[in-house]
Amino acid sequence: MTSELSVRNLAPESSAIKVVVIGESLIDCFAAADGSIQEVIGGGPFNAVRALAQLGVAAGFLGGISQDAYGDKIAEELVKSGAHHLLGSRTSAPTGIANVQLDAHGSATYTFTLDGSACAAVTPEDAVAVLGAVPTLPVAHVGTLALVLEPLATATEMFIHAMPADSLLFVDPNCRPSIIANRDAYSLRLMRVLQRADVIKVSSEDLAYLFPEEQAQTAAQMLHRQTDALILFTDGASAVWLFGRDFTSQVPVPKIDVVDTVGAGDVCGAAWLAWWLIHHLGRRELADEKLVAAAAVYAIGAASWTCQHSGASVPTLADAPIL
Repeated sequence: MTSELSVRNLAPESSAIKVVVIGESLIDCFAAADGSIQEVIGGGPFNAVRALAQLGVAAGFLGGISQDAYGDKIAEELVKSGAHHLLGSRTSAPTGIANVQLDAHGSATYTFTLDGSACAAVTPEDAVAVLGAVPTLPVAHVGTLALVLEPLATATEMFIHAMPADSLLFVDPNCRPSIIANRDAYSLRLMRVLQRADVIKVSSEDLAYLFPEEQAQTAAQMLHRQTDALILFTDGASAVWLFGRDFTSQVPVPKIDVVDTVGAGDVCGAAWLAWWLIHHLGRRELADEKLVAAAAVYAIGAASWTCQHSGASVPTLADAPIL
């Protein structure tokens, strides 16, 4: 577990952070046809915080990073991206592993080795300390294992409920059924979080898990009605659907040659948020269909870039300039 924190030992840049991303970092292991293994840094929230930083947003990562050799690589990548690690120390717990299988279209399925790993190594005390160091937090981004593993999940929920009332909450459930031991408990926690959310980025796979008896578009509409949040519904190479308070629209996805889709959803959500923040937009503007769609166009472009590169590759402003 992480050592006890205080506001004093957080990064000095904490007060300038615009987005706190809560969740896990880990190593994605890809099995090649020849039996070799390629190891790539990943974890949905870690991909997101890197993308936000590389796209010009001051972002901090509230997640455990191990002291092992994998953790050294993760910490180095975080610094390289320009993001900040908001915990005061790294943990002795080992780095989590995700084994990735790619199908013929580059789509990924995952199995995990996470027991006792650094992925869960954020406590409620850590969350309180970080929030105290960023008292005027504009945005929090949560999802993936941050809503599953303990004590990280409890810390995440505590952070959300203690956020300033005017802070924007972006949630990417990124459901991983293989590690959800108690579906009912997970669903209840997720719905509590989604009730506070302002923006929910959700995939067809997420919707199939959350609403197994519904068609994806119907499920996305139901989620909007249940939460009153803006829904960004992504469906692979199909159009991105937007469900807002007074609008429903879709944004086309360009045809590209896909290397793999690893990290594309994480980058899509982070790029949408980066565009939104760099244009100095907040919760009130979420009702503006044209602005929401413009951010979605940018997000799709950034995700398309990721799909054309192997592993969880994250674009920079040079790759995806924000206009």
